[in-house]
Amino acid sequence: MPGRPPVDTWAMRPTHPEDSSALVYGVRLLASVALAFALIAVGAYLLLEGTLGQPHLAGAQLHELRVLLVLIGLLAPISGVLAFYLLGGRRVLRDHRLLLHLATRDGLTDLPNKRAFEDEFPDAVAAATRYGEPLGLILAHVDGLERINERHGHEQGDTVLRVISGVLRSSRPGDRPYRLGGDHFSVLLTHTDADSARTLARRLARDFSQAGVELSIGSSALRRGMSAETLRAEADTALYEAKQRGGDRAVPFQEIQAHVSLSGVLVAAPAAMPAAGAQG
Repeated sequence: MPGRPPVDTWAMRPTHPEDSSALVYGVRLLASVALAFALIAVGAYLLLEGTLGQPHLAGAQLHELRVLLVLIGLLAPISGVLAFYLLGGRRVLRDHRLLLHLATRDGLTDLPNKRAFEDEFPDAVAAATRYGEPLGLILAHVDGLERINERHGHEQGDTVLRVISGVLRSSRPGDRPYRLGGDHFSVLLTHTDADSARTLARRLARDFSQAGVELSIGSSALRRGMSAETLRAEADTALYEAKQRGGDRAVPFQEIQAHVSLSGVLVAAPAAMPAAGAQG
């Protein structure tokens, strides 16, 4: 097999959206905390004034001051929360959560985006390695999307991307599809070994063909001693091979493993992970 030229199959990492509410949120939170501490300070002052500044106070009067301090101490956090909400903190929190959600979703397909994948993929590999669970990865490239956009317009291209996201969503419960940007997608396959990943990848290729779209698909699965980078590189290499064979097909890395190498990445020995929980 000829040497593989460097191919960037990953879209650029999306930038974080401007969170314009962060400053407002911080100011209102500080104002609320300041109010709460001010009330506590008033209570402390009253206690000190009563015990040190007025030593002639009787025991009953000191008791009343202490009760007042306790009440102020109880009211302080409540007042702080009320002040936060009155200053619009509830809306700011809601907007902040919405922005965090949007930052990890693709605007067109509503799939998790590349930022979400970059955050979740290493954690998924680490968890699978720790607990000895199988994990598969699929990388997919939409064949001819640029040509579709040029000939039929971007609206048709967007329709194709939505069709693809619909197929990925309906694949298997528990799997996690992502749109990495442009014409690239990925799927994290939970409890899935290499054979199951191969079966599922080929089934997806058939489903896409039946839906009228063509994708090149590469798959691989976690093995003992394998890093997240190696798993990703293997699936990427299989994807490249699928494209080299003309596209509209799925190629598992195990099928080409004997005659390819990963540039700069050590391929782990094929030691099987525990049996997969789901077969394709």
